Amino acid sequence: MKNLIKILPILFLLTVSCARRDEALRLLEKAQSHIESAPDSALLYLDSIFLPEKFLSKENYMEYLVTNVQVKHKNFKDIKDDTLIFEAKRYFTQKAQDSKLIVQSYIYSGCVHDERQDYGKALNDYNLAFSAAELQHDSLMMYLSTSYIANIYNEQNYFDKALEKHLQAINYIKKEDKEKLATSYANIAKGYLISLNNDSAIYYINKALDIVADSDNKKLLSSVYQFAHVIYRECNRIEEAKDFLRLSIEANGDSLATPLYNLNLAELYLETEEQDSTKKYTHKLINEIDNINDMVFLASSYGFLSDYYSSLNMNDSALYYQDRLTRTIDKIREDNMQQNIYEVEKKYNYEHLSNNYHKKLNRQFKMIIVMLLILIILVTIISMLIVRKKKGEIALMKKNEQLVIEMNSLKSEYNILEELNNDIKSSVGNILKQRSKLIVKVNNIEKKHNDTDKDIVNELKSLVYGSRNKSGLIAAIDLLENTYEKLPTFVKERYSNLNETEYNVCILSMLPLSSREIAGIINLGESSVAKARTNIRKKIGAEGYGSDISDFIFEEFYKNLKN
Repeated sequence: MKNLIKILPILFLLTVSCARRDEALRLLEKAQSHIESAPDSALLYLDSIFLPEKFLSKENYMEYLVTNVQVKHKNFKDIKDDTLIFEAKRYFTQKAQDSKLIVQSYIYSGCVHDERQDYGKALNDYNLAFSAAELQHDSLMMYLSTSYIANIYNEQNYFDKALEKHLQAINYIKKEDKEKLATSYANIAKGYLISLNNDSAIYYINKALDIVADSDNKKLLSSVYQFAHVIYRECNRIEEAKDFLRLSIEANGDSLATPLYNLNLAELYLETEEQDSTKKYTHKLINEIDNINDMVFLASSYGFLSDYYSSLNMNDSALYYQDRLTRTIDKIREDNMQQNIYEVEKKYNYEHLSNNYHKKLNRQFKMIIVMLLILIILVTIISMLIVRKKKGEIALMKKNEQLVIEMNSLKSEYNILEELNNDIKSSVGNILKQRSKLIVKVNNIEKKHNDTDKDIVNELKSLVYGSRNKSGLIAAIDLLENTYEKLPTFVKERYSNLNETEYNVCILSMLPLSSREIAGIINLGESSVAKARTNIRKKIGAEGYGSDISDFIFEEFYKNLKN
């Protein structure tokens, strides 16, 4: 029976730990099943996983890291600081068992590099993802990696390469996936527009419009209509561009898109010389311009406002917005400076490099002569230093031998002190355990005695409790106070939110007593003691310690003594 009581807390901890692991894995699987259909719900499931690094296995935790970036990317969250994805990528590529996770780790590692504007590493990851996906015939991942590569080329102004990749991505989309098809056709139309191929741009944007014509996806509709507005406007089909812009506004419920629509409408009405409408949407844009965070869009807005006021001969306003435009462009250039190294290198003058190279050779030749002279001097000095060093090493070896002897002596003394300290700790623990058991026994005898045994019980209480007027609870508290001075007072003051029963259970939990023994001393059922312990863990903040309240309180008690 005693052995059963000892292993019950261990079994309880194992049960709690297993339950936490099962719950963490269940939430991870739930998140993965909702990524495509409900990415916001998937994010909630991931956020609900408690300490994933502790309660998930190594492999499941690495899977969690990949899924976390995937879900955040789906929800348009900032992922540039999610660099643990790189560790997950290393794990899966070295393990090389789950091909799907290998591809995903490359894809979303690339996304993090992409958001951090480290385009070289992003391209490398996307290309590796495509190669791995191609081996597995995974068309979705082939489409994603190709599209992401196209986006990077667009960012770097390699528009022909971007268009080529968007055309390639179409081949990997299933016919029933209307969202991806429409988006890809719109991107292709944009690519042809940049290449000044207006007929192809109109052709592909119309294909995108045909696909979304009966779609209920408002966000997709708004996006495609916005694309159509831009393309028709650039093709000088202004009235049709207006219609598509109005359709985009009707489908879009995002208030953050309002400045963009105001700019587009102002530009359209300016082109058609509708002055009142131009003025109306220009003022709306000015009222919202301070809330724009996109630097490129902000620059476009300042450029339009400068041109608009210049056309009205309002030079002060035009100069003001021209100044803001210049500052914004400088900020964009500063942010993108590191990304333009390749372009700078390509433009560098070859002849200048060649001249520098020959000058460098001449300098190197002179340096070699000087270095030879220095080398001869150094060899001489080093030879002298080596002789001196050997003498110093001999002296140092003698000192080291003496230090080793002294260190061994100190180790022996330390080990003796450690053994003595352990013996003292063991003796205190044994005494505390024996005294606690005596209190429990006397308490049980007192409950069972009759009036004829009263004198014997009082004598036992005087002997064990120190007074016949004390109860078992008071005796236990005194024992704890005598062993650990001021510990009961610390508990009462630090955790004043405990009620009387919880305080008593908490104090008795500091002694080597079982739940049954504690229940006997304070006249409660074992289930009430268990419930009180649960409440205590919550109130003192010891939930992470499992069921061991005493370890937590002792740690806090000793911290308090040090302070």
